[in-house]
Amino acid sequence: MLIQRGYIFIITMLVSLGSYQGYSQVPNIVLTDINGNERNLYQSLDDGKIVVVEIFATWCFNCWELNKSEKLERLYSTYGPTGTNQLEVFYIEADPNTDLSSIFGNESFGDWTEGITYPIFNPDQISLEFLEIFAGKGVPTTNVICPETREIVADIFQSDLAETIEIFQTCNTISDVRDLQIVKPVFSEIGICKPTDVVIELLNTGTETITELSLDVTLGVETLFDFISTDVNFEPGSIISVNIGEYSLPSNIDTQQLILNIRTEDDVLSNNTLPLTYKHAEEVLNELHLKITPDVFSSIDSTRWWIENSVGEVVVPVTFISGAYKIEETITLENNDCFTFIIQDNYGDGLIFGDIELSTSSGVVLFDEEFFRTRGEVSFDHLGFVTTGVDTSLETAYDLVLQSTVVSNELNAQIEMPEAKVLELSVVSLQGQVLFSKKIQGGLLLTENMDVSHLNNGLHFLQLSTPEGVLTKKFIKQ
Repeated sequence: MLIQRGYIFIITMLVSLGSYQGYSQVPNIVLTDINGNERNLYQSLDDGKIVVVEIFATWCFNCWELNKSEKLERLYSTYGPTGTNQLEVFYIEADPNTDLSSIFGNESFGDWTEGITYPIFNPDQISLEFLEIFAGKGVPTTNVICPETREIVADIFQSDLAETIEIFQTCNTISDVRDLQIVKPVFSEIGICKPTDVVIELLNTGTETITELSLDVTLGVETLFDFISTDVNFEPGSIISVNIGEYSLPSNIDTQQLILNIRTEDDVLSNNTLPLTYKHAEEVLNELHLKITPDVFSSIDSTRWWIENSVGEVVVPVTFISGAYKIEETITLENNDCFTFIIQDNYGDGLIFGDIELSTSSGVVLFDEEFFRTRGEVSFDHLGFVTTGVDTSLETAYDLVLQSTVVSNELNAQIEMPEAKVLELSVVSLQGQVLFSKKIQGGLLLTENMDVSHLNNGLHFLQLSTPEGVLTKKFIKQ
């Protein structure tokens, strides 16, 4: 997809913007980054490093998309200070009107520093000569400068990872580098409610093709999974998915952290290990609510969502998303099962300029990650339906009122009924289990105080059983 650039400010559009090809050498850049550290472009070049100078602006949505793609960060992981130490990056916000708070997400697309380990600069002044050389085509511009010639050899703004690695090698300073790294999952914790395949993505950011692959997953000192393949053709800049094995979270454990290790021999050890944290999936009662605001890149043939059951059958059909239509849906599932909501985007940037929220009827958000790359998903354990409102046949005869819906030790309820009767008042768990109940008897208006200090924290229900039906009220024990 061809992405157009944005101009930095109006004045740069009024001058004759020269191409960097007219400059035999770039001028030196001496700047202090947002952490107070001074950086010198010529010093990095004299040290034999390739230097990438990326010019961006916090109001530029293509700059934000490039930031979230993590392309530069992944290369910095391999060739930067924690890797082979052959690369330096100058990430420069080139609009002098930009306040530092914008870089941290104030009135901009988000936190530009999140996940970034290379230096970020926010200078107060930018000269027109600087813009002509380093951002002559607008923002974003990602300049690659070779150390020997001090010349810009390419703008890799729209180059993929494989092309960028090839461009780096034209500087004749990087070669024979072997490095695999793990692509981090979107969520820090993965919720599961069924035996789940441990599928991870690996990226080859080195210069060499990998033909043998060795991985393991450990829990403490125990090796849970061991994966070895001698039949791969993993070229530089490519990404592959590997299914290591099936994992089940023990029912008596809330969360469990596994450690994924790359054992394949390479030159950078700092990106060979990643914790994988699993937790029990959210328990869901009643219907789900889905809201999607598409972004400008959502097209009718590339972005879609659906829901699968525990055996992989599609139970809510595939729905395509278009940039022209906002989605608000209530989703009702008939069975009790472990379901998975899946959203997929062929372009690979998720809904970076849109919004998505999948939530339960009680307001618990299950999924709201706009930048899910190519595929986002979340599993949830659907437990069925619990009556959470007043049956219309009871409205004029009975009433059940809670003094407070958030309680610590005592739950106070007021009960109104048409005549003196013996009724049953029960506290029910989120799973529908009756935790305790009592018979109540009295006149037309009763007040009941119940000790709930022994309950687990979380959502519960108070139910009043009458000959005409059941009244249910929600409360939260904290």
